[in-house]
Parts: sequence; structure tokens; C-alpha cells
Amino acid sequence: MGLTLLLGCSAAADKGADKGVDKGAENSRTSQPGPSDTTVRPRAYDPVTKFGEQEFDFPGDLSRAALDGTTAWITGSNDLTAVDLTTGKSTVIRPKGQDPETSPLFGRPVLTDVQGRRVALALLPVSTPGSGTFTDQDAVEMLVVDARTRKTIWSSEIADVEPGFSKAADGTVIGADDGIAIVDAGSGVQAVNLSTRETVWKTDASADDVAAVGEGIVALTESDTWGEDRLYGLRVSDGKRAWTFGEREENLNVTAIGPRRLLVTQGVDVAYDDGGRVVNLADGRQVATPEYFAVPDRCLYDGESTAVCFKQEYGQRASFALDATSGKVLWELPTEDRFAPPISTAWHGIVYAKTEDGPLMLDARTGKDRAGRLPDAPDLVNAYVGLFQKDEDDYEGEPPTSLRLTAG
Repeated sequence: MGLTLLLGCSAAADKGADKGVDKGAENSRTSQPGPSDTTVRPRAYDPVTKFGEQEFDFPGDLSRAALDGTTAWITGSNDLTAVDLTTGKSTVIRPKGQDPETSPLFGRPVLTDVQGRRVALALLPVSTPGSGTFTDQDAVEMLVVDARTRKTIWSSEIADVEPGFSKAADGTVIGADDGIAIVDAGSGVQAVNLSTRETVWKTDASADDVAAVGEGIVALTESDTWGEDRLYGLRVSDGKRAWTFGEREENLNVTAIGPRRLLVTQGVDVAYDDGGRVVNLADGRQVATPEYFAVPDRCLYDGESTAVCFKQEYGQRASFALDATSGKVLWELPTEDRFAPPISTAWHGIVYAKTEDGPLMLDARTGKDRAGRLPDAPDLVNAYVGLFQKDEDDYEGEPPTSLRLTAG
């Protein structure tokens, strides 16, 4: 059985499930795909230069979706959904707590390995019942789910959460390293040991302050009362400061350019002549000083060896690529005869971009145009599928997302 009609269903289709049952190890419901004349079986392509003609509705928001092999994981307003792309089956995993009256928009799931087991991590809003004169209180529950069986390994309310949020709040699993999840449940960044379930340390910093998690380090920026910033690293294991990079600077921008390096720049505009500094995540040591002409809004690691950075805010357009290990500049756009297209994503040597004349592909290492025709530029892609978000101007809130299987 292949991918069928199920992808037109909502991730919240199971919303009417009983709320009062114990949903710990038994909180998963699996939907069977309905009959369909169209059956499509996904195949792996690497790199991806083609997508299938068929377009499926994706049952969730792009900003709350993660791809892991042949599974799409989606954080809903009160559940976590796993869609098996090889069978079309959808498993909805619910927290133990009751559904809250508010619907905070929490972040996408994170996939990681813990003691040889692949797990999906997610934060979900829940409500704990009050007693006597005490009203129900909203809280945040963490789900740890076996990525193979789709069964909950454990779930628990996050410690030290400010109780009783009455409006939409942000909560997210920022990353995971060495069996410890780094999360922000609305009251500061904290580290949760995935084996003991304990919160091992906590800081007042927010998820927005975190630049990267990896190499046993959480890299963050801190600001003083004068608006000057500094980059520093905390040990994942105990939250102790491991290193501090440089002096305090105004308009400091820090972004990951791969699993082991950070790019540090200063400023906000395209006209920028000083280049950047590449910092080793493990020890805060500067390893390169690449020169380029734009302060990037964002950098995307292609999952192999290249970071593609770009400036797209306020109508400004510029992009460049760095080797994710050495920090060497590989190419820059615009040039005298080429413009810098808006970039949607990058994966395994391909940069995907959108223009008024249609989607484009660039070679991530050389920046050269690649031949090929796409129905659109994906916003998230792996070897099996691409996710495509609709034009934002046509919708209120987050635009809907569609899915196409890779075809070459």
C-alpha cells in the first residue's frame, strides 16, 4: 500500500478521543488509509532534482514539521503526529494532560538518538485540573516517543514552568545532545536528561538566544543594558560556562553553519566589508575569518559540507556559501551579471530558490545554476519528499503546506 488519501486528513483528526484515559504507553492511535485509485510508493533520491506531478495536502504547519527518513513528524495544537510515507498510516500521540483552553503554537519536533534508540521529542501544552477554589492551570508536557514503534517512552510536565499562562505562549525543543534535550517551555532554557527525566540545569535565557546545540555545548548570546552582545557556550551536561568569545559588540549576529561551527557577524545590512568570524562550537576558538559583503539573516546547512547564507529581509538580496568546516567562502551573489534569488532551503549539494519566473536550483559548492525543472521550490526536503508552503500573501496565519514525492 502506498501513499494515498490519508495525507488529505488533518493531524487533529483524532481530536475527539477520550480525554480521561491514561495516555502514557497507550496514547497512540493509528489511522488506516482509505481506498484510493492512486497509490504511490516513495523512493529515495540523493540529491533531489525532480518532484512528482501529484500534489498532496500536508496535515500540518510547515513551521511545526520535521522529516526523518520516511516519516513526517508534526506538532499539533495538542498532539504529535507521525505520518509513515511508505504506507500512508498516521499515528497520533497525545500527552497525558488535558487539552488547554488556549492553543499556544509550539515548535517542531526534534529527532535524536538516545542509547541507540531513535526518538522524537516534542513539547505540548496541557491543562492540569484544579481543586477546591483553585482553577485549572496550563502547563507544558514533554513527550519522548520511540520513532520506530510510535509508542511513548515517557511523558512528563516540564519542571519550573511559570504556571497559568492565559494566552498563546511559545514552547520548543531547541535541540538535543549527549542524551540531554535543550528546551524552552516559556520560562527560560533548561536541560532535561532523557534517561532520568530530570531537569539538570536552567537559565533565564530564551530559545531566541540559542545559536546552536552540539559538541557538548549550548551556544548562546547575552545582551547587557547598553544593548551590546556577547557569545558564550554552556556545557550541555551541567550548564556551566565553558567558554566566552571575544568582547561585547553591538548588532552581533550568530548562526550555526553546520554541526561544529558558528558564524559571527556584526551589523544588519548588505553593505558589509568586514566579513565574519567562524568559531568552533566545542571550545569557542576562532578558526577562520571569511570575507563577504552581506550580514546574513539566516544560514542553512545542507547536511553534507556546505552552509548557504542569505540576506532577504527588507527587500535586500544577497547570498553566499561557506565550507562548513574550514569557513572558506565558496561563492557570492549578486555579481555583475547574476542576481541573488530568494532561497527557500538547501539539501545535499542543492540550493533551492524562488523567483518571479519560477523555481531555480543552484549547486551548493559552486553557486552555478543547475539544469532541471521544478514545480516549485521546496521549503523542506529529504530523499523521499519535499514540503511546499503556499504563497503567504493569499492566506491569514500560516499558509497551508503541500507534499510531493521526490522523483529524481
